[in-house]
Amino acid sequence: MRLRELFEATISSVLPPTKVTPEQAQYAYSKLSKTELAQLGTDNYISHDLWPIFRQFMLMRSMASNAGLDPELTAYTPGETLQLLSHPEIKRWHDEVVNYKIPPEYKICAFVPCAKTKPWLNANKGIYKSYNKIINDGKYPVYFVTISEPLGVVPFSLWEDFPQYDNPGLFKDNVMRTGGLFTRDWLRLFGTKQQKVPFDSAAYSKCISILSGIISKFISNNTHVKFISFVEDPGVPITAKNIGTHSDMLNTSGLIDPDNRYNKREKARAEPYDYVDKVLSKQQGDDLSV
Repeated sequence: MRLRELFEATISSVLPPTKVTPEQAQYAYSKLSKTELAQLGTDNYISHDLWPIFRQFMLMRSMASNAGLDPELTAYTPGETLQLLSHPEIKRWHDEVVNYKIPPEYKICAFVPCAKTKPWLNANKGIYKSYNKIINDGKYPVYFVTISEPLGVVPFSLWEDFPQYDNPGLFKDNVMRTGGLFTRDWLRLFGTKQQKVPFDSAAYSKCISILSGIISKFISNNTHVKFISFVEDPGVPITAKNIGTHSDMLNTSGLIDPDNRYNKREKARAEPYDYVDKVLSKQQGDDLSV
């Protein structure tokens, strides 16, 4: 699915507010890091006055796409994400999930990327349609675990019962971080050329370190399974500077053999099912017994 198609519904159905309350503006500024606050209005970054309106617009879109979303569990920049990682609900999740035990009947654990559409159990669209089909096929002793920002990991058994969040703030690509807004969208919605959303690189690195630590503890607590992953973007080496957030987490943890790190799908925009099924079939032939 193309990026534009992924976000089209909320781009077209939700309009930005004409103004925000002083309390909403104060809240929007308070979520940014000092670095991100200083970026506002400089070097094509979104202006200081527009930021609270833009953030409220992003929140409205997040809530339009997920009725169960907790508005407090949203983050649209690295600085916001770093604050979110200290939220009591997120910290409670981290404390519990690092001690989660994968059931002993599983021989392999496959990390997969998170997705905007939530919850993921029995999803009938997007990449989770493929993962659920593989689970329902029952051909492989594989346990799926989602890599998530800000949750770290979400085991398959909790795909219907996890804090409902929206956290695009760590995406390195500005279009992705704004929920798919291109130049024509900025002009139509805000009457301006495309703007950059604040991005604190130091806060990004801290977030990746924290989240990779959650992944590392989870792996260390489940040594009875073999870990593989399906989070890499086709054609992007795991050593590239522009790798995705999930790849960055796995790089920092350093606990999965590069040979066991696979792409999300065979090629861009393809459904993952056939590719993941093929990899798991090979893994079963090489390493597993059922």
